[in-house]
Amino acid sequence: MRFESIVCFFTLVTSATYHVCESLDYKFLGVNHYRWHFMDNIFAITGIMLNIMNFAQAPRPSALREFRIALTVGIVICFQAASPWNLANTVVPLVLSIPMLLIELVYLRRLPTLDKSDAFKALLCVPAAALCFYKGLDESKDWLRLWHGGWHLCIGAVTYFSVRCQNPQLRKAAQKTD
Repeated sequence: MRFESIVCFFTLVTSATYHVCESLDYKFLGVNHYRWHFMDNIFAITGIMLNIMNFAQAPRPSALREFRIALTVGIVICFQAASPWNLANTVVPLVLSIPMLLIELVYLRRLPTLDKSDAFKALLCVPAAALCFYKGLDESKDWLRLWHGGWHLCIGAVTYFSVRCQNPQLRKAAQKTD
């Protein structure tokens, strides 16, 4: 999950920078908030797609994981470069991650081992994240950005619980060594 951690870090940096630049109408490093938002979109969508596809639990490291990462980054950049403000260019790559996950599971010829409790918690947070995302799209009605903030909180919870539910045997092994 080294690459995923780097993507998460840059999502945090670009998102924070975008929000600060937007609020203060400031260019950071000569880049306005629209371009920071564009970069935030790339990192955030990439991170969510990789999180979804990590449910396949491909071996670490492996050519399959590297191919998946490269393909994901390429797909996201192409869609976002086409039109970052077009909602379809956010949704389509995320939807594509589902068949990509299924293809990977067929290739690996096994079902993933999941912590069902954490998987359930992650799934419970998905509708809340989707609702907050949708409501936060209309900045005129969400001028305090509460729905947008709710999106950040809910997608953070989805990510936290989905990462916890993946590879539960590794978590149990780590707990035994403590």
